[in-house]
Amino acid sequence: MRQMSFKDCIFVIMSQAIAITVEQMLGGQKLLKSPLRTTEDQISLIEKGMPISALKAFIHYISLSMDEIASFLHVSKRTLERNTTLSVLAGDQLLRIAEIYEKGFAVFGEEQMFKRWMDTPNRALGNKNPKELLSTSIGRQLIYDVLCRIEYGVYS
Repeated sequence: MRQMSFKDCIFVIMSQAIAITVEQMLGGQKLLKSPLRTTEDQISLIEKGMPISALKAFIHYISLSMDEIASFLHVSKRTLERNTTLSVLAGDQLLRIAEIYEKGFAVFGEEQMFKRWMDTPNRALGNKNPKELLSTSIGRQLIYDVLCRIEYGVYS
């Protein structure tokens, strides 16, 4: 058996540390019909209307209900069931929520641990569950800020 070089060890460590991406949570290029590698890609997807199938892939992956995601996006469940694409505003909000989950999975290193954190009151967020704050841009920014503080070892 051959001994691994330092370079091989780093590759193995890095490949294990890669977190799920926003693109993957939204169903990948197959559902999105385009990659999400750049800001321009994101803008294009939002402007042309993110497919409802991407929303369904996201809620399935994250284990949210249609009622929960509808309240976060400020649309009715019926609207989500009836339409084939999201409005520009709802698509933008969904993308921002997916980015929070991407960051959280990377910071916590374990998806289930982050999901539990999202449902646990947090003193840095006024003793609210982080998930309760997903419906506003200010709330989403607060969650993201707390995740960054946790990432850098600041008590949050």
